[in-house]
Amino acid sequence: MRIARQLAGMSSDTRVICYVRVSTDKQVESGLGLEAQRAVVETECQRRGWTIIDVVVDEGMSAKSLQRPGIQSALDRLNAGEADVLVCAKLDRLSRSVMDVCQIGSMAGHYGWNLVLLDCNVDTTTPYGKAQLNMMATFAQLERELIGIRTKEALQVKKSQGVRLGRPVVMGAAIEERIAHLRQAGLSMARIAETLNVEGVPTVKAGSIWRASTVQRVLVRSGA
Repeated sequence: MRIARQLAGMSSDTRVICYVRVSTDKQVESGLGLEAQRAVVETECQRRGWTIIDVVVDEGMSAKSLQRPGIQSALDRLNAGEADVLVCAKLDRLSRSVMDVCQIGSMAGHYGWNLVLLDCNVDTTTPYGKAQLNMMATFAQLERELIGIRTKEALQVKKSQGVRLGRPVVMGAAIEERIAHLRQAGLSMARIAETLNVEGVPTVKAGSIWRASTVQRVLVRSGA
């Protein structure tokens, strides 16, 4: 089923959800930002012979977080198999966080749908587009590792200053930072657990999987 849905990205009966967003009330009132984005995605879908089943809109919403009703609804519908492709005119309309975009890309791969961002050649229906997303994911992983290094360095400074750090840390700081970032992005405990499982992030107990309750305990322990 997953492979079939991914291959559907190249067929003439592809079902598409388009996503458009504006962040300011002025843009909402004028409608110009939404109309321009809608025109771009509709033209591209028409060129490819794809069928648009919905154009999902987030009006007056910031891209700093994925906690937006429109994008959350679109992702749920794609994961449920209602559509085959998510199309967006520009990367920054989807999110200003590369990590969030890569998270959406991982989700697409897991559930078998495709992601197309028209302004930056991210198009997982093509090998080149997949490679572009993989490069973005590589730099996102680098950012996560750098966060982990900075966290460890900060802990070492505190330790050298005689600050008691409490009970031994049993989970890597980078993983805790990743969980905190996903929570700040507006994801639920269950969706964070799902994301970590898709990404293959290990738990403390070898062989176990991430659950919403595990994520919650990490957040409470870290004070996030």
